[in-house]
This record gives sequence, structure tokens and C-alpha cells, in this order.
Amino acid sequence: MVRGSRRWRVPAYELEEIVTELLARDIRYGVAHDALPQRIAHAVLVRMEEAGEAPDDRVQDTVARNPAVKAAVKAVWPAVDPAKLVLRLLSDAEFLAEHAEGLLSADEQKTVLWPKPPRSVKSAKWSAADAVLIDEVSDLVSRTHSLGHVVLDEAQDLSPMQYRAVGRRCTTGSATVLGDLAQGTTPWATASWAEALRHLGKPDAAVEELTAGFRVPRDVIAYASRLLPSISPGLAPVSSVRESPGSLSVRRVESGATVSEAVVSACAEALRHEGSTGLIAADARIPELAAPLPRRATRTSPPARRQRRRLG
Repeated sequence: MVRGSRRWRVPAYELEEIVTELLARDIRYGVAHDALPQRIAHAVLVRMEEAGEAPDDRVQDTVARNPAVKAAVKAVWPAVDPAKLVLRLLSDAEFLAEHAEGLLSADEQKTVLWPKPPRSVKSAKWSAADAVLIDEVSDLVSRTHSLGHVVLDEAQDLSPMQYRAVGRRCTTGSATVLGDLAQGTTPWATASWAEALRHLGKPDAAVEELTAGFRVPRDVIAYASRLLPSISPGLAPVSSVRESPGSLSVRRVESGATVSEAVVSACAEALRHEGSTGLIAADARIPELAAPLPRRATRTSPPARRQRRRLG
């Protein structure tokens, strides 16, 4: 670099030593990127002092901002945009193969690659799974700020990468994680709390199994608990403090009647009472069930109650 009438040079071997030292410190990529110009500037100041000058901290900051120093940093330790890096990994087959060697098979690499890569970060249609990849890279570049306490509900549907994203928000803090393993609905649903806590970064956290409920009536929750050995072995059956006689009715379809006829009949009976009635059915059966319901609902719904308010 040129300063005044003098040209100062840092030899390539010394620059390599600075970079090697930063790599050995195992610090975040972005932190090292910010530290590198100051290290180069310090090497220049040492040469200035050897030449009889007396530079101070202000001179070092000026040298660190010198275009020649910036160019050297850009060449040996370029800045990384997390979203652009993930975009390239998911779009560039050669780039992905270079960095996924030994981690992903050829078929797995083809699976994660976008068939039609977007032109830019802004035009990309990021998914929730992509978002946690970007978050992971962001933490590698610059450490994620840790909160004092994190509360995580419905955790049973989180993926390992999503647990890691949450864990980065409480690396120096604590966390309360709530969920029901038997209610997992995603292909990557949590298999065990031990696995979830490991990805969260809290493997030694205490696990408390809650076996008392208050929302679901006792008869309903007892019936549902019969499925536990099949869908989530190891979980204790749950009891409920709420009693609601008649909240559960299991009926056998009489011979000669179809399931659809029995369902419509049950709905018509329910519509004779106040309140809302919901019907859950497979997509293929919805037209068959929906057709007769409006007519039955009209004939069986209770008359509307008129409310009068005395004014004055």
C-alpha cells in the first residue's frame, strides 16, 4: 500500500501466517473477516516503526481502510452473504458436489438441487426448510444473539434443523419446550425428547411428562389413549379432570345401511341441539357426505332465538 511518499508491503508468507492464525482460533467467519484488515494494518505499522515512524491507533485504522488492504482481504477472505451461499448450494450442482462430498450421496444431492434455479435471492421461493439453512449459515458467519429464556410450544413437529435454529437463540440462556409426541404430523416429527434436546443443544435438560389434562373430556382422552402403544410406545396414558357425559359416542353401522348414511344421520341428530357441528372425512368422501347435509340441516336446526333488550 502507498502512504504519503512511501510504499509499504506485507510479504505473501506473512499474510498466509495471519490467515492461518485466524483459522486456528476457530472464530466466526465474519469476525475473522473484520479482524483481518486490522491484522494486516498492524503488520504495516511494525514496518513503519522499524523505519523510524511513530504511528498510533488512528494510523492503524486508516491503514485498515486503505483500498489496497481492502482488496487483499476481499481476495483471501471474501465476505459471505448467507442467503446467496444457500442459493448457490441449491442451484449449482458442481458447487454442491464439491462441498457435499462424503456427506450426501449423488442421489441425495440431486434431491436437494432446485430443478429451475431462481435468478436471484429476491426471486427465490424460499421454504421453511430453506430458511433454517440460511439461519445456520448466518450463525457460522456471525454468532446468533442468545436470549435469556425461550418458550417453544407444539415442538413435536419441529425438524432437527429447526431445533438447532431455536437452540441458537438460547445458547447461554434457558428454554421451556412443550409438545406431545403422539400428535406429530410431519415426516420429520420428533421421535423422542432426548433427540430433540440434543439438537436444541440442551441434552442434560430435565424432562417432565404431563399426564393430566383439562380441555378434552375424560371419555374422549381415555379412548384416544388406546392408540398410544401403536403410535407412540412408551408414553404414559393421560387422564382428564373434565367430565362431560355423552361427549363420546361410538356407533356400529347397522347391516343394510352405508357408512355415509349413518354419518349423515348422526349429523342430523347433532344439529337438533344448540352449538356447532363439525364433520371430518376423507377428501374422496366429502361430495358424497356434503350433498344431503344442507337439506337435513334445514329440517333439523332449532329455530333462532330472538333476544329483546329493554331500552330506557
